Amino acid sequence: MTTGEQPGGGGPLLDPDSQTIGVIVGCKGSGKSKFARWVAGSYPYDQVHIDLHGLDEPAETAVKDSGVVRIDEVPARWPEHLRPRPEMPLVLYWQPDAGSATLVEDVDEAVALAYTHGRTLLVIHEWGEHAQVHRTPPMTRRAVSQGRKRRVSMLLAMHRPVGIYKMTWTQADFVAVFEVPVKDDRKEIAEWIGWDVEDFHGACAEREPYGYLLFDRRIPAPQPGADDERLLSYPPLTPAELAEVLHPDRERTRDQAV
Repeated sequence: MTTGEQPGGGGPLLDPDSQTIGVIVGCKGSGKSKFARWVAGSYPYDQVHIDLHGLDEPAETAVKDSGVVRIDEVPARWPEHLRPRPEMPLVLYWQPDAGSATLVEDVDEAVALAYTHGRTLLVIHEWGEHAQVHRTPPMTRRAVSQGRKRRVSMLLAMHRPVGIYKMTWTQADFVAVFEVPVKDDRKEIAEWIGWDVEDFHGACAEREPYGYLLFDRRIPAPQPGADDERLLSYPPLTPAELAEVLHPDRERTRDQAV
């Protein structure tokens, strides 16, 4: 498996002026959530972060005049009054109530906020709990299928890909794979990205701890006999890159939940 150079600041992964959908898969502690926040740091426009487990706050949440704001409930319209300065992006961080009987509908309201606002990055931790087959709510389906015109980009992080909304895969521009211990999960990922299953198992086994595989569908398929660079192996984020996303009051070591 070829090793790629680390994408500088996440820049190559997100096109801020058109929709990009990234799927990020990995078990707890593998690095996926910090990776999602690191990639999000390159996005220059407004963002909405939905964090079911409450472990993935952007580092600048509640820092005065940072433009990163924790909200306790989803507003009916974009809260422009929270933007410190007109030229700054506004990043909204929200942790839904995991015990709510209307959890899926609650999260869908936050998706609707990003969709109607337009040119927004939507970061969802945990996509697998929200977008299940036959249970994906309407605004979420709309954002995945029709968000290109609205320039709504999405980073969709999950522990396992079992039973997720199938348009997740068909609309994904890139798929980042961290530690995925269940063989059937790796098989599902390989089949959806169109990769040989045994070769994908081998690539996963060779991945460095906290490193990841990155499949980029935007790269053209190779000519016969040429290397296929759509799937590359990447090393872990460096300490400097991790420092960009670490919350000052926690996450001091790699072995904490990510």
